[in-house]
Amino acid sequence: MSINRDSIAIKIASIFIVSFSLILFFFYYYSYNQKQIEIFKAKDRHIKTIYSAMWLMHRHNQSVEEINRFFADFGLSAVMDKKKRLEIISESKKWFEIESKKAVVNVYENNGELYISIKGRYLDMLYRDDAFKKGMNGNLLLLLIGATLVLILTYFWVIKSLYPLKILQEKIRRFADGDMEIESRSEKKDEIAEVANEFDRAVKKINSLLRSRRFFLRSIMHELKTPITKGRITIEMIENGKQKDRLENLFLRLESLISEFATIEQFESKNYKIRLEKLKISELLSSAIERLMLEDSQKSEIEICCEDINLEVDREFFILALKNLLDNAIKYKKGGVVKIECSSNSIDIITDGEKIEGDIDDYFTPFYKRDIKSNNQMGLGLYIIKNILDEHNFRLEYRHNGEKNIFSIKS
Repeated sequence: MSINRDSIAIKIASIFIVSFSLILFFFYYYSYNQKQIEIFKAKDRHIKTIYSAMWLMHRHNQSVEEINRFFADFGLSAVMDKKKRLEIISESKKWFEIESKKAVVNVYENNGELYISIKGRYLDMLYRDDAFKKGMNGNLLLLLIGATLVLILTYFWVIKSLYPLKILQEKIRRFADGDMEIESRSEKKDEIAEVANEFDRAVKKINSLLRSRRFFLRSIMHELKTPITKGRITIEMIENGKQKDRLENLFLRLESLISEFATIEQFESKNYKIRLEKLKISELLSSAIERLMLEDSQKSEIEICCEDINLEVDREFFILALKNLLDNAIKYKKGGVVKIECSSNSIDIITDGEKIEGDIDDYFTPFYKRDIKSNNQMGLGLYIIKNILDEHNFRLEYRHNGEKNIFSIKS
């Protein structure tokens, strides 16, 4: 699963990781400085004691055992084993060295313990400072644990606060897929709740507009069916066969258009589920041409050069797309025939004509008109075709080659 680096959750996690790293660095730096302070305090605390002990040995001929007892009163324990002394010094970090006429004093740190080495004429010993504070100060450690817990709890609180945004995203996705009955209203008072409530209001308003549009379209279709039915009854009384056929074709065309409007209304409102089936291209083209209700002279202007391949499509919608594509080809061609060529992955509609000006994607907009002063506009044809092909995961491509306009349906 790929990670979206632009995700708000990733950015918040990054901020908290950086914050936690800074807290750790601060406490480490503070602890390090505190340790240095403690070491310097230990040096100041013991240096006079060491010089006093050296004076006693020099003036009063004190033994090493007496000097060790003297140092023990000041919190310094002697390391008696010579081998262990050498081992401690070799593995320790040397902090500083003080050299005088009486002795050379070195201060070492080893695993949180502070050791003082004294080398002089009368004494060569290593002492452990029992009063030295090992590791991090207890209060400082508690503060670090507290700060870490607060940071972790704050992180989860922020992530939990963003969870409604993920729910809202899912509802927006469902709405885009055609689920018009989603409910996103929130009783909270934060900004995410405000966005959710605004989206909820927008959904309700869109639903209201869609219901009004559907009611309007259905009313128009219903009202048109009555005069069409009466008209078809009336033409039965006409004796002139040619005129009768023309009027009958006209009313059939009107009925077909109403049926198409109903299908488009279903498609646009997402109330229609694409039903795929394997169909021969020859059958689809034949049905599309039949729905054009062309005169015999116009039918002869369509030339089909196709392999009889199978396509997995929705019958009604794909025929509607082909019919609209052919209708545009017949309407806008500059003489010649409409040639249809098919292959396993392409259906090409080829006509004579000048190259279409502008970006072809603009023509997929309903009622697109390139020149605002012109009365010529493209209507819904290409818009319907493009949306139907998108639902089938097909592409509509255009190219102009040698005075030929070529629209291609690509699988």
